[in-house]
Amino acid sequence: MQEVTPSEKWSSDKVVLVFDLETTGVDVEDDVPVSFSLVQYAYGRLVFESHQIINPGRPIPAESVAIHHITDDIARSFGIPLTSALTQLREALMNASELGWVVLGMNVSFDLTVVDRACSHYLGRGLLDLHYAAATLDVLILDRHLDRFRKGKRRLIDLAAAYNVSTAEALHNSLVDSKVTLQVLLAMLDKYPELTEIPSANYSSSMFTYHEEWLQSFNKWRLSKGEEPLPSKVWPIDSKDDPVWD
Repeated sequence: MQEVTPSEKWSSDKVVLVFDLETTGVDVEDDVPVSFSLVQYAYGRLVFESHQIINPGRPIPAESVAIHHITDDIARSFGIPLTSALTQLREALMNASELGWVVLGMNVSFDLTVVDRACSHYLGRGLLDLHYAAATLDVLILDRHLDRFRKGKRRLIDLAAAYNVSTAEALHNSLVDSKVTLQVLLAMLDKYPELTEIPSANYSSSMFTYHEEWLQSFNKWRLSKGEEPLPSKVWPIDSKDDPVWD
């Protein structure tokens, strides 16, 4: 009889919604999505995937195009309206929150905060307004906590290499990134089975604690180099500033 792995045992009673965006830039208060993907992993099986290009209604900066390769022409020709995309994203994420699903991403606080701000502006209510409270996991935060002394960068491609996850397809496509993120998490669970003992209700609070521990260590290093420390933020969706929209 084949032994059940920690990740198989962990997955057997969970629904996971993997979520990823490509955006016009990195300012959560102003930038918006140009593509999104949703991948549903239910009870150990991949059951749904969706990838959508978005017309953001504004020029996409060249530095962002260089990363995700979604040009203005592609967005106009194949993208759905931004408000339609945001409506789909808000519904999917709030369903996950209300149904007790796990939401998973890579640096997921950025993506969630972008969606929150854009929904608040374009749809009237964001995720914070609707009391998003899904059990949220982030493979970047987990990796920093579990393997804190590993040298080198911690991009998704680096995490995939560290956990022996195949990246045959080019990353910075939101669907490919979502699938790789899922496989990285499952590999983490097998390598560090103690993760499976964390109750789902504690996921978000654990991620916040792990992030704060990393931030304190990172800021100590920044101060030693004469650099300003990075500010602490609310997790998984940062508190609202006063966004200035075009």
